[in-house]
Parts: sequence; C-alpha cells; structure tokens
Amino acid sequence: MLIAELVDAHIDGVEAARRLMEAQAMLDDLEHAARAAIDRAAERPDDCEAADEAVATATAVSEASHAELEASLAWARHLKRVELLVRAAAVGQGVDGGAGGFDLQDI
Repeated sequence: MLIAELVDAHIDGVEAARRLMEAQAMLDDLEHAARAAIDRAAERPDDCEAADEAVATATAVSEASHAELEASLAWARHLKRVELLVRAAAVGQGVDGGAGGFDLQDI
C-alpha cells in the first residue's frame, strides 16, 4: 500500500511540476508582452487601442500570476505529501525519520 502511494505521489508530482513550469513560462511570456504593450501605450498617449492592449495584457499578467501561485501551492502540497510518505516508509523500515506525530490521513 505504501509503495502504491509513493508511486502515485511520484506521478502526481510529475504533473504538478509540469503545471508549475507551464504556469511560470506563461507568466514570463505575458509579463514580456505587457511590458511591450505598456511601452507602446506610453509612446502613443493618444492611441486608445494601445492603452486598451496595455490594460488587457496587464490583466492577463494578474490572472497568470494567480495561476502560478495556485500551481506553486499544489507543488508545495505535493512536497509535503512526499515528505510524509517517505517518513512513513522510514518508520516502517525501523529508521528514525523523525516522523513524530503525523498520520497518513494528514496527506
């Protein structure tokens, strides 16, 4: 059972890492686009479309930042789960893993 949980955690971790990397890449791309849009709007203060584009890309950056935060939190939860599983495995093997006071249900 513990081995299956470790395998599941590994598979989940690969997916969580992929989502985090994708969120970070998207955020980087959008931040670059937003800087460019803001620069264009600053160069053409009378161009309403340039201003609208700057606002739209800045809004997209905010949304992407939120998505990156969610992906980061998912990654942190994954790491905690793996830590607990590894400690449980260590305790099961008679290794003092410093597990003290956790329950696999906490995962």
